[in-house]
Amino acid sequence: MKKLLFILILVNFTSFCRAQMVRTLTTGGSALNDEPSDVIRHSQNKIITTGYFNQVIEFGNIVLPFKGNDDAFITCQNADGTYAWAKSIAGPLPDRGTLVQEDAGGNIYVAGYFRNNASVDNDSIFSDSLSQDVFVAKFNLQGALQWIRAYGGSGIENVTGLTITSSGDIWIAGQFTGIARFGAFTFNSSEFYNSGTQGYDIYMTKISPDG
Repeated sequence: MKKLLFILILVNFTSFCRAQMVRTLTTGGSALNDEPSDVIRHSQNKIITTGYFNQVIEFGNIVLPFKGNDDAFITCQNADGTYAWAKSIAGPLPDRGTLVQEDAGGNIYVAGYFRNNASVDNDSIFSDSLSQDVFVAKFNLQGALQWIRAYGGSGIENVTGLTITSSGDIWIAGQFTGIARFGAFTFNSSEFYNSGTQGYDIYMTKISPDG
């Protein structure tokens, strides 16, 4: 009797698991390597994703052109998985979106890194020569760019943390080498074990809601 009861429970559990399997499956991609790096559920029941792509890419009926090497993307999906909008942040050298967040007003922020120059909509940012710098961009829920900013210097910068306070201030954190500029502040990384070369140091900076 116990064995029969166990089998019935197992059958019912298996049926329940199958009933709870994936309800929505959506894809996006190009002919080469593409990779998402962060995804959040927006308070308005949207899904926001960032990452990079390596060739002309399709997100549903939305096609993003390819500008060179890795191009950063940010997408917004509806609850049923269809794409509401998609944008690229791209230039001739590698650009990647790495983090996304939402503020209390429903605005969307994406952070990542780029080299040389990158553009989104009608705005562009420029790195220090060909070095790797950090970008932060703000979009409204409809996908309209509010602003984009670049931070960095002659060395390599990356961004590993992004959060938004209740008052709308944006905090980013990451690593930098050499001289790095964040608005009016300039930092110089420390020497690596008396080697004559500069190692990676940590930065944390606060950005106002208007960028």
